[in-house]
Amino acid sequence: MFNFSTKCKEIDKENSNLFRAATLLQELGNEPGLTTAQFALQLERHDIPADEYENLYLAAKAIETMMSLDLPSEFASEPTVH
Repeated sequence: MFNFSTKCKEIDKENSNLFRAATLLQELGNEPGLTTAQFALQLERHDIPADEYENLYLAAKAIETMMSLDLPSEFASEPTVH
């Protein structure tokens, strides 16, 4: 996994959650229509402790929200669909 750190513990924790959530999402494929229940099963498959669920859910939600834009961005000619 990519190791990225700053001098701010809160940012480092958020970045860690984003990278972990991205890995879990990537393992589920790249098809639209991923459900919360499917992501919850993925957390269980990886034996993620229950106290980390909320942070990973929020990170996954942030990733999915950013990837679901209908309009092409300045960085890509076509939007990414997950």
